Amino acid sequence: MATRGALPGFAPPGSPAADRAVHFLDFGGAPGARLVAVADPDAAQADRAAADFGARHVLPDGDALLDRVPVDLVAVCTPPHLHARYARQALGAGVHVLLEKPGATSVAELDELLAARAARPDLTCVVNLPWRYHPAVEALRQVLAAGEIGPVERLRVVFEHTGPQAWSPAAWYRSGPGSGVVADLAGHALSVARAVLGGPIEAITVGPGSAERARASARVRTAGGAVLDVDVEVGWDAPTGRFEITATGAGGSARTNLIVPGATRSSEVEVTPAGGAPRTTPATWEKPGDALDRPATDGAYRAVIRAVRTGETAPTDIQAVADVLRHALHWAEALDRAPAVRG
Repeated sequence: MATRGALPGFAPPGSPAADRAVHFLDFGGAPGARLVAVADPDAAQADRAAADFGARHVLPDGDALLDRVPVDLVAVCTPPHLHARYARQALGAGVHVLLEKPGATSVAELDELLAARAARPDLTCVVNLPWRYHPAVEALRQVLAAGEIGPVERLRVVFEHTGPQAWSPAAWYRSGPGSGVVADLAGHALSVARAVLGGPIEAITVGPGSAERARASARVRTAGGAVLDVDVEVGWDAPTGRFEITATGAGGSARTNLIVPGATRSSEVEVTPAGGAPRTTPATWEKPGDALDRPATDGAYRAVIRAVRTGETAPTDIQAVADVLRHALHWAEALDRAPAVRG
């Protein structure tokens, strides 16, 4: 089965963001999936993207793309204030969606998008939260579910890197609706906390925050029904990338770092029993790739193609991660309303 994909909104070819977008060429290696259209208001940029990535159709915006080109799936890669609009429009046109986060810039906008998704149960709207698909996340979940460190008493998640300029010059990362470090990173951090513990996020308490770093405590219900407060920290001001998840229980601790320097190393989960020596378990990607984020991206794209073709619900379908998106928005909005908290 061929799956025809399109991109409304794109990064300049040759930029780090465009280099990452090359994943759309094979949609995570799914046989028969191909990019057929690119939409961008910058005509020269759209032409270059189409030439670089082999798309047959070039259009000025997402409206024209959905009106004129028959596609099975659109990947919404626009600035955040257009995420929900184009996702709703695509669902209304009978087209599956791969949606960049934050997916919406307000809780009200998210609720409208969720209603549009509910109205089309035959379609999928998968949020691109690629770190949720990292094999170390599943490996850590299995360690905790097996009780290897006893009941989890504390979970801490830290996601930090050098800032969005590392992959995109886009000004909307730092100003305008859906901008800021929380909008950029909180969805990733909350989605892996949810996956590791196995239950929904029920509340979030906002801590100190600034333009470059923010902290919060998320209340998560575990698969066993217990409630745990998870420490979450996100930052754009780190000298290097780190996505560390650390769980502590009466029987020891378990940790993993999803970002591993070098292209040949896999992540691993380290389990340290109380009073014992640590042991490590490899968490290897299904296929080789960049240890920073290529395989995570592939995992998300493979999931959306599988959802399109089989009808199964992807782990990051918007209905499955509505709690993640909602509490990330609450976090960002709380910081905006209370500037005294910043600093």
